[in-house]
Amino acid sequence: SGLTAHTTYYVYAYIDSTSTLALTASTTSHASTSGVETMSTDKNYALVGMIRPNASSQLAWAANQRRVATWYNRTLKSVQSDLVSNTNISTVAALGTWTNLINVVTLNWGGAGSFWYARSLVGFVSGTEPTVSYSRLWDNELSSNFGTDGYLYTSSGAPARSDSVGGVAQLAEGWHDIHIQVQPHNGTTGETLVYYAWYTGVNGLVYI
Repeated sequence: SGLTAHTTYYVYAYIDSTSTLALTASTTSHASTSGVETMSTDKNYALVGMIRPNASSQLAWAANQRRVATWYNRTLKSVQSDLVSNTNISTVAALGTWTNLINVVTLNWGGAGSFWYARSLVGFVSGTEPTVSYSRLWDNELSSNFGTDGYLYTSSGAPARSDSVGGVAQLAEGWHDIHIQVQPHNGTTGETLVYYAWYTGVNGLVYI
């Protein structure tokens, strides 16, 4: 209780006035003190984790959102999200504009190799003009993309095309809101890019 929604907190262990081990959540960052991670402003508080309450100030834990991270005993956790219904994007309305398609959210301790990712898109164009659609992974928290951009080339009457990219990214410590974004590069009136449910999604592994 008492936690603010959409705020990242570090969780610290300390000995209270009754000599009892207790926990507290703070937005104050941590620093190394003689090899032990402690609160940067008070070394009597030892870092044990990181949390990020959702809109209801709850610590949700689901396949597409990892809002709890432990400093000790970290293991690889999967995070993934797939389209649950076919999604249509107008090649004209969205021409030259990046559009969010699907996302995952997760905490991350940062460092080299901190996020293993793969994304895939499968779709076709419902129209007569061959269409190229660019795609990328976009981190809303950092306002930047990462990894390798891709593209999907589709044409009228052609089978559905796929665009898959994977890799390892170095993300900063903290909260990340990672989207697959798509951008039609060309198109004419009445054309629509259709992305297939279940075949389009993003997944990753995070060490938390």
